[in-house]
Amino acid sequence: MFSLEMIAIKMEGPKKYFSQIWNWLDIIIVPIFGVFFFLRIQTYDVDDPESDHMQLLILLNTFLQVCIAVKVLYFMKVNEILGLMSALLLGVFSAVVPFLIIFFYFVSFFTVMSFSLGSN
Repeated sequence: MFSLEMIAIKMEGPKKYFSQIWNWLDIIIVPIFGVFFFLRIQTYDVDDPESDHMQLLILLNTFLQVCIAVKVLYFMKVNEILGLMSALLLGVFSAVVPFLIIFFYFVSFFTVMSFSLGSN
């Protein structure tokens, strides 16, 4: 993957290549994945989740997942059919959020009521 990015830099030129945020994301993912892989091998037998290496692994894993999610969303917008699907999913999500707020409000209300009735 890194070699493909180097070919793209050579073909487009560094100034044009680094003017797009997606190319920065491609370049950043490769070394972070390398560090993640190295730390994962190094901390294979570590049982302490509070160690510095484990916390760094969690941070790198979260960052990699966010980068991959951003790239997937970018590719969904590039494709015409997937772009329509992503717009539809965003519309559905914006309609579901008020329902979820009211739903969790009622669930928490009835949970508190059941605990208060059960404690007597």
